[in-house]
Amino acid sequence: MADNICKLVDEEAVRALLEMKRVTTFFQPVVSILSKCIVGFEAFSRPAGEDCNVDTRMLFHAGLSPDVMLEVDRLCRMNALRQFQSIHAGHKGMLLFLKVNAECLPHIEMDKLILPGQLKEVDMGLESVVLQIPLAVPHVDKALQLFEKLREMGVRLCLDNCSEDAAFSLALNRFKPDFVKVNRTFFGEEERGEHTFETLAGVISRANRVGAQVIGQGVETEEESIRLLSAGIHLQQGYYYSKDAASGGSDAAKAFLEKIVKTNDKFRVVRQQLVRRKKERFAEAFRNVSKVAAKLSNVSEDRFEQACRAIVNGSQDHVSVFVLDREGSQVTDRVYASGTRVSENTAAIMGSQKGADHSAQDYVLYLEMGYLQFVTPPFASLAGGVNACLVSKPFFNTQGVRYTMCLEMAYPG
Repeated sequence: MADNICKLVDEEAVRALLEMKRVTTFFQPVVSILSKCIVGFEAFSRPAGEDCNVDTRMLFHAGLSPDVMLEVDRLCRMNALRQFQSIHAGHKGMLLFLKVNAECLPHIEMDKLILPGQLKEVDMGLESVVLQIPLAVPHVDKALQLFEKLREMGVRLCLDNCSEDAAFSLALNRFKPDFVKVNRTFFGEEERGEHTFETLAGVISRANRVGAQVIGQGVETEEESIRLLSAGIHLQQGYYYSKDAASGGSDAAKAFLEKIVKTNDKFRVVRQQLVRRKKERFAEAFRNVSKVAAKLSNVSEDRFEQACRAIVNGSQDHVSVFVLDREGSQVTDRVYASGTRVSENTAAIMGSQKGADHSAQDYVLYLEMGYLQFVTPPFASLAGGVNACLVSKPFFNTQGVRYTMCLEMAYPG
């Protein structure tokens, strides 16, 4: 590993390279296998010229002076934008993935961002750029500040070279513990974030793979206990269970047991109510899906797209809809509800534009095995971030030909 690290930096050589602007860019495509198309390119910068003896890693070395580091960053980005300009001119929806040198973050002035001006110079919009940062990014606060500002302008963000959390996964795989304790950041009312539940599910999954049981520590209220139970964590500890122990007199165990029984009874009631409501919502959703399939069965293939537009705008729960033929090939565009904010390359990114092959997807394969309909696990829709699912259902059109309707809708669970 040490042999692969550029330990020494020749700043004078880098300054000379900058003065002559001897940097070139090559691109690596980002492709959609399903849509059989390129959705964007990642730019890689390196010193130019056969006689150049500057190591590529030296350009982004943490030992460079801040002014040199920033100048390299700007030159590499500007060079990439200029070389990408001809591609962008012919393919406006193509994305350019640009790496961010995280070592530059402390030296960036938030009120003097260079990127908007560089994009204007090459006649590209901010929505065409995706900035990449490493998963274990240093200077996290500055990175968040920068990307929140850029995201407001329309720039997208990509976490680069992701893996499972390094520290947690390393400890988990080395020690193979019997128990894993999760703190209040996953379930506390004040501490938890927007997607904490999904993150906790990932932690539980990783722990289960090595045979570890997950314990929720720091539980303070009944609501937090039930929240953990809903996530599948029945082992818990915290002040909520010990605060009433004194009332049990000499029999503290009895007080603990009473609290446990009370919480479990409450959870059972809450869970039954949730399941009942979920069943009702799914029943209503399935009735809706059947109505949509019936509407499509009354038209010929050349009118599917027109019917899809009417369908997707017929309910506030509809996000998008598209139709597949018997082989799983997409025969319509993915039609979104009016007013939905999606970029022109959203369908390509999702692998669901006309001609895309869906034949290996669960929502097609399960129908081939005889299922009457299929519902995907919930996901955050690219159309506004709503918690959604995709429901697929076969139907026969007016000519008696079998098709599959795929309706993206608000998740009823």
